[in-house]
Amino acid sequence: MSQSYVNLLYHVVFSTKDREPLIVEAHQPRLYEYVGGIVRKHGGVPPAVNGTEDHLHLFAKLRQDVALSDVVRDLKASSSGWTHKVFPGLKDFSWQLGGSSTARAGPPPAPRRSSRRRSPSCGARPRPSAGC
Repeated sequence: MSQSYVNLLYHVVFSTKDREPLIVEAHQPRLYEYVGGIVRKHGGVPPAVNGTEDHLHLFAKLRQDVALSDVVRDLKASSSGWTHKVFPGLKDFSWQLGGSSTARAGPPPAPRRSSRRRSPSCGARPRPSAGC
C-alpha cells in the first residue's frame, strides 16, 4: 500500500482597499485571531498572522482538499463583515481586490523577533508578533 505526504504551506499577503491605513494597532490582535480562526475552520493551521495598518500577512498550512482561492475568498469576505460589526468606526473597511500568494515547501520558518518597526514594504515573512 503506497502512501503520500503533502505539506502545503502558503504565505498570503493582501492589503486594505487603496492601501488605506485602517488596521490600527489596537485592532490588529483581534483581527489576526479572527483570521486564524477562519483558517482553522477550513481545517488548516495558521502558525503566523501578522501585518501593518494597510496589509495582512498570513502563513498557513492548508489541507490538500481545500483550494487556496476558497480560503482567501472566505477570509476576505468574513473578516470584512466581522470588522464592520466589531469596529463600527471602520465602516469604510474593505480588502483590495485580488491578492498575492506564494507556496513554499519545507519546514516553516522559525519566528524572528525584532525590536524595530519595519516599513510597510516589510518583506516576505510574517511573524507571530505584531507588525512586520
